This record gives sequence, C-alpha cells and structure tokens, in this order.
Amino acid sequence: MKIYIPFHVGSGNRGCEGILRGTANILKLSKEDILALDRDQSDFELDQKLKLNNIVDLKVKVERNLMLKLMGKLGINMERYYVSPFVSFFKSDNTDSLCLFTGGDLFCYDSTIKENCFLLDYLTDRGIKSILWGASIEAHYITAKIEKQLNRFEKIVCRETETKKILEKHSIENVFCYPDPAFTLEPQECELPSMFYCFKVIGLNISSMVNDNSFSLNTPFIKNLTNMIEFILKETDYRILLIPHVTWERQDDRRICREVKKIYAAEERIDILNVDNLGYLQIRNIISNCHMFIGGRTHSVISAYSTCVPALALGYSIKAKGISTDLGLDNKLIFDTKNIHHDDELLICFKHLIDNRDMILAQLQRIMPKYKKSAFASYDVLKDYFD
Repeated sequence: MKIYIPFHVGSGNRGCEGILRGTANILKLSKEDILALDRDQSDFELDQKLKLNNIVDLKVKVERNLMLKLMGKLGINMERYYVSPFVSFFKSDNTDSLCLFTGGDLFCYDSTIKENCFLLDYLTDRGIKSILWGASIEAHYITAKIEKQLNRFEKIVCRETETKKILEKHSIENVFCYPDPAFTLEPQECELPSMFYCFKVIGLNISSMVNDNSFSLNTPFIKNLTNMIEFILKETDYRILLIPHVTWERQDDRRICREVKKIYAAEERIDILNVDNLGYLQIRNIISNCHMFIGGRTHSVISAYSTCVPALALGYSIKAKGISTDLGLDNKLIFDTKNIHHDDELLICFKHLIDNRDMILAQLQRIMPKYKKSAFASYDVLKDYFD
C-alpha cells in the first residue's frame, strides 16, 4: 500500500509542512510508503533542508510544457491541462494505493477547486481510492457540481465540526471529524530570540491573507493592528515578536512583517523572527514560549493551541471559527479580518485575551490531551485500507 499526497506543495508554507509531518506521525509508515509532491524545485530543496525527506519520499511536480500552457489559456482540453503535472507521480498499475487530498483549504479557493476535481476524476476512473483529509470547506463553495465531486471521495475527514455540519446538510456521505493532523506534533528545541530570556513575549503572525490579500499599510486591518501595538507599547511591558509562517514569494509573511517593523524602526521591543532555517516544529517551539499569541495563519495558531499558549485567531474562514469552537473557546478570541468596521476592534479582542488569559490557559490544558488523542485516532478512518 502506497500513500500518495499530491497536494503537499511544499514547506514554503510551514502549515503544509505541519500537515505532512502530522499525517506521517499518524500513519507511522516507512518513508518509502508515503509519497509527497512538491510544487517546484525550490520547495523541494527547502523540504530537503528541513529534512522532510527523512519521513516521506519527496517528488517534484512536473512543469507543463508550452503546448499545455497554451491549451490552458485557450480553454482546450482542460482535464489534460490540470492533470498532466500529476500523471508521473502516480503509478498506473498501483490501484491498491490510497491518495490523500491534504492541504485543508482545497475546496475553499476558486484557484484550486478545478484542479482538485479534475484530479479526483482521473484517479477515480483508474480505480485509485481518494480521501479528502483534514478539510475545511466554506458553505458557499458547495454548488451542486461540487457536492457531486465531494461524494466521489471514499471518505472525507473534516478537521472541525463546522465543516462537518455543512457537509451533512448537503447530504454528503462518509463524513468524519478529527482534529488537524498537526495537533499530533511536539515542538523541537531550538535557540530562542534573546527577548525571551528577560521579558514576556507576545507572538504575532500576520500575513497578506488577513490584510485584504494586500501588503499595503493603508488598510482597516493595519489600522487595527497598529492601534493594538501602540497599546502594548504604552500600557504593558510585553515584547512583540513578529513570526512569519509562509515564505512563498506571492504571499510572503516576511514582507508584511518588514513593512510593519518599519513603522517602529526605532522600537527595540519589536523584532522579526528569522525563519529561513526554521521548520514547523522549531517555530512551534518558539511559539510555545510566548506568553500569548496572535496569529493569522491557521497552523501558527494550532501551534499555540497545541502547546497551551492562550491565543487570538485572526480569522478569515470557517477553519478559525471551527477549530476554536471545538476547543471550547469563545468567539471573542477570533478577530474577523473580513468584516472590520472600527479601528479598535482588534484591540478589544486583545484586551479580552489579556483579561481572560488564565481562564483560556486552563481550558487549553484541560482539553488538549483528549484533543490530541482524537487527532491520532483519525487513523481509524484509514486502518481498513491496510488490512
């Protein structure tokens, strides 16, 4: 039995690394039995640098040739256009294999839905079983066509109950719910930035995704963010560590971190974590040492939750609400970055985090052992395929 993971794409998004590591942790197979596909050569090299090749067999996605690119632009034979980069990844004679569609958000963006559907059809027609693994799905994306596609999966494993409820309302079958695979992971020791040795640190992950898909500083989110930072600097003695989590060029967290740091260029209490040589587990270790955490990237917040660091999620999708709700946290610990009406909304949420820190800590400490155990139990969905 080979496990194929075609949508790993690469650790340029440390959340993708977290999903792959967590999945391998749950499966407990030899690395030769788990094949993961990187988006391009640069991601392949980064994955090797972060030693993912020690737990899975890494492959690189085949680039489309000029003819296929032209076909895509002209809208000709779109199935071939979308499927061709994956064909060499799958063994044609290996119909007892299992394909895990990972990534969490595969059915949350228009840019990925078509590719998912074409590949699912390709695999199903060839007798290769597919499971949607650790998914979150927004209700408005489930059209009649997508509903039909989702029912082609052998099983669907949601990572939070909000998605499970939506799928069940659409009469989608074989739906299960287990925590995100990354909850099974433990931090890896690494050197901490110097501020941790003398001060309490607020970890802060921001991205273009929570900033109206922009790197601009002229947005309602940035106004909220700077108001919160001003409060921290004037009313507390906390230090702030900006923690990038995605380094892909088109949505590089480091870029927006640098822009924010420029506003406070002379402020020694604010710094940016250099993540160039840090993998998901090491970043998790740094987050685990924070007094509190505020994060936009889902898997950065998962690192805080899983290590019982009181956290505020900068939410822009169902996954933030779903995971927080399943952990028994109140909705004041999610700041809706898509619906901002006033400049002090994030500050209000942060004050709630401060005022209720001990209560949040106690809740995470109470629920996390059972929650992590449930994440490991997601293996039950797969075990029949290994008999």
